[in-house]
Amino acid sequence: YGGIGAVIGKKNSRTIILMPYENFPAHKAGLKIGDELVEVDGVDLKDKNTNEVSKLLKGAAGTEVKVTVRRYGMKDKMVV
Repeated sequence: YGGIGAVIGKKNSRTIILMPYENFPAHKAGLKIGDELVEVDGVDLKDKNTNEVSKLLKGAAGTEVKVTVRRYGMKDKMVV
């Protein structure tokens, strides 16, 4: 299986990127430290714990996943 290649965690009830690994999918997609994960493949992450979010981000290696993020200072959400 594979994942997006990033450490995630909770801050103020929000799931955020703590560290995207260089040259892994999260980094290549432009995710940055502090980006808030809002949805994974249309699943709202509001009431999900870190373990539940991690499971949504993992799958067979090479599988695409659509992640919606909110970045500090930007008005609109981004889909990567």
